[in-house]
Amino acid sequence: MRVVSGKYEKGMKMRQVRIGKDVVISDALTFMAGDRSHVEEAYPGDILGLHNHGTIQIGDTFTQAK
Repeated sequence: MRVVSGKYEKGMKMRQVRIGKDVVISDALTFMAGDRSHVEEAYPGDILGLHNHGTIQIGDTFTQAK
């Protein structure tokens, strides 16, 4: 997932627009070559890896849930 605007914070509630449901993302990762590390916060331009259990598709949009 690429952060386009705003800020990602660990455990924040986000809305997955395609399915219309709120999800909590608390286990996002950053990666560089073979290194992977958990992320506390991310800013525009950062790329995060998310665990996918079959609900996320390429092109999905996430927004901050209200």
